Amino acid sequence: MGEIIVKRDTPLQCFARLRLENGDQIMISVANSGVKVFKMKWAGIFPSTTLWASDSMVGVVEKFFDEREPLQRPLDVMINKLIDCRSAAEVVVKLL
Repeated sequence: MGEIIVKRDTPLQCFARLRLENGDQIMISVANSGVKVFKMKWAGIFPSTTLWASDSMVGVVEKFFDEREPLQRPLDVMINKLIDCRSAAEVVVKLL
């Protein structure tokens, strides 16, 4: 199981960086315009490649939100979806 390295969910910043089981690090960035998931490089300092992107929050809500938990924050939804992935490659498969 992965772990959360950094999580910020404030009006000015909304992102989380996760370390996956195989050591890969990803960053989930949430904005009004959508969500992006990046693979990180150099010990998680720099984004390397975009693994997945949504250009609207509507698509994210339709695809990932659980109707039984209507008050869940978008960042938490994405963390819960991806924290169990073993690698960045598995993240891509899970988000397709």
